[in-house]
Amino acid sequence: MTNREKILVTGLFLFFALLLFYNLGHWTFWQDEAETALLAKSILHSGLPYSVVDGKWITQFHGLESRADTLWTFTPWLPFYLTALSFKLFGFSEWAGRLPFALAGFFSAIFLFLAVRQFQNKMWGWLTLFFYVTNVTVILYFRQCKYYPLYLFGFSLAIYGFLKLQNSQKGFWPILIGFLICFHCNYLSATLALIPFGFFVPRRLFIRLLIGMAIFFGPFLFLSPFENRASVVGEWPTIALYFKKLGTELYYWNSQIFPLLLGFFFLWKRPPFFKWMGTTILSSLLLLPLLSSDVLRYNLHLIPLFAMLLGFLVVTFWEQKKIVGMLLCLLILAKQDWIPMKNYYFSERKDPNRILPLLLQTRIKPGEYVYLNHHQLPWEWYSDMPLAYLGEPAKTPSKNPPLQPEWTDIRKIDWWIGPTWVKSGRGPYLSEEKIIGIWKKEGSDYEVTDSGVPVQNWDLNSPIRFGQFLSKFSKQQEAPESIKLVHRISKTH
Repeated sequence: MTNREKILVTGLFLFFALLLFYNLGHWTFWQDEAETALLAKSILHSGLPYSVVDGKWITQFHGLESRADTLWTFTPWLPFYLTALSFKLFGFSEWAGRLPFALAGFFSAIFLFLAVRQFQNKMWGWLTLFFYVTNVTVILYFRQCKYYPLYLFGFSLAIYGFLKLQNSQKGFWPILIGFLICFHCNYLSATLALIPFGFFVPRRLFIRLLIGMAIFFGPFLFLSPFENRASVVGEWPTIALYFKKLGTELYYWNSQIFPLLLGFFFLWKRPPFFKWMGTTILSSLLLLPLLSSDVLRYNLHLIPLFAMLLGFLVVTFWEQKKIVGMLLCLLILAKQDWIPMKNYYFSERKDPNRILPLLLQTRIKPGEYVYLNHHQLPWEWYSDMPLAYLGEPAKTPSKNPPLQPEWTDIRKIDWWIGPTWVKSGRGPYLSEEKIIGIWKKEGSDYEVTDSGVPVQNWDLNSPIRFGQFLSKFSKQQEAPESIKLVHRISKTH
């Protein structure tokens, strides 16, 4: 590597580090981040991730994520233990919660660069790195207290090992460790990523991989029956729903992650590694909608593959005709929406998670309970005010010790806070009209307080709904709807 190339690569890594770590604790935790943080706090409290801790119930699916003894079994525990370690070292804060994942994201870029460098094409290596570290979606996902960057670190390590294997070097251990990290983040995504390996690595090595997964990850799957997890994920789709999900998925990837999605068809006449890339992309895109899902986070392993693919395409066109390669590179850059990201890093917005608890604590009376439409987990992280109706009684399995009665009792609600911006999980969702109707039937009146906080400010740091997220920072509504605090009064005893 020449001095000029060293300066270029070092500059890209420094730029990426700045984007990852600058103002990392600026935004409050959104729903899924708060889930990770609360389970990490549970680990510090008892050594294991229990869904009930300090009088709070951690759930988005009516308690289906945990066993009867409230031990969390829906998702693997590695992200929770890393977060707990960071909290132990640096204290409870958004910065500490996100730090281990931002570090994992940074190292994923290092291993991806080292992987592509094995092809001895210097331009391809730094172009792959460039497309990876300048992608807005990558940056958003890597600044989360959530498994996403850790998963991509594991998969980048697996890519690195696979390429060493293709070059007749020892690559089994990086592949095994990489996939173990992936499985201990999201075993559904990891399965989608692992399946194509069986067609492009020696059978004996793949069997060793499966044995390694069975030994070092398999025990987690026996913590609870699989049907409990399946009931949370979803059901098999109809044919019409499958193609709708597939179309949505293709649209997301082509418009929000990397353009020229179908470019992987150029790979089929290439060496086995390229065919593996194409097979992984194609199989992951086709299999995910079978689970009635089209969300990006279940196919995150495609992001480094598309970065490599785009780097390869630009190099190929550049070698044929430099102007075409340059125009292709500019086209890819033009797809990145950096204007909203400026606001993401530097703007100040009214944050519901900080303002609403302060506003309510001067009004709530002892014995009153709060209901939030979807945002209960950040509330549990930032406030000790008690919540009601976190799960529907008919959908909530029994627990031992029993859950607090107000957690499944709609009649206990004294404060309704909403509406929400994006719905996630399974609820229960309760509209303002419905709760007012319930109160009126029992002879209670109500009063409404306008918080002055725009509804669109929920989940400010969430990357899950990419388009909606960016719109929050690019277009401010002239008269945005505000979050309301609706209070039951004059209760009939």
